[in-house]
Amino acid sequence: MFVSRPEVIHKVGANIDSLDKAVATVPRHQQKSAQGWNLSIRSINLHANRISKLDGRVLKQFSNLVSLNLSGNEISSIESLECCPLLEDLNLSSNRISTAHGLASLVYLRKLQLAYNLISRLGGFMDIHGDHFVLEYLDLKGNDIKELDQLIYLKGLTKLRHLILAGSQSVGKANPFCHPEIYQRSVIFELLPQVLSVDGFDENGNPLTAPAIQYSKFTPPRSQ
Repeated sequence: MFVSRPEVIHKVGANIDSLDKAVATVPRHQQKSAQGWNLSIRSINLHANRISKLDGRVLKQFSNLVSLNLSGNEISSIESLECCPLLEDLNLSSNRISTAHGLASLVYLRKLQLAYNLISRLGGFMDIHGDHFVLEYLDLKGNDIKELDQLIYLKGLTKLRHLILAGSQSVGKANPFCHPEIYQRSVIFELLPQVLSVDGFDENGNPLTAPAIQYSKFTPPRSQ
């Protein structure tokens, strides 16, 4: 399925194996309609393809990107995202990622989905510690986190408000430390006092839905 609007590239389930091939599907008339067409692209959705690499050669063409969805691909590492410094929403769920290193350049990132990967250790999140990062929503369900102590690496995410660790046990695998007989959200709230909800519940056990991300009003510069 191909959907094309002036600010969107959307090609889902198309058996594409690289980012450059995805860009090649953009109609030529769209590319020729205006100089700097690529700078108008705000959102790219390439869910459920066969992409194995975040290719900086391609990403640098879309420096005004605010939303990138590469879930359901074959990516093994987070890299080259310094080419998209304005990213606010990044979905890399259901890939083959084993570490969260590679996010240090994303100072505007507010929503990060890394569910159903191979992550067992969270030290990579130290790259985005500090008040100058604005990550609010983090989804880590369905990984391989075995130890509750790994969550200590999330303490430095000072703007984090909504954290997903367990999700629905019926959907797929769960982090080993989220076994129903030992998993206690109250412990997580104590460890991470900045967080308002864990798995969609507040500290008192009431359902709390994270608000939809409202993207910034940033307007891409005109091409010269």
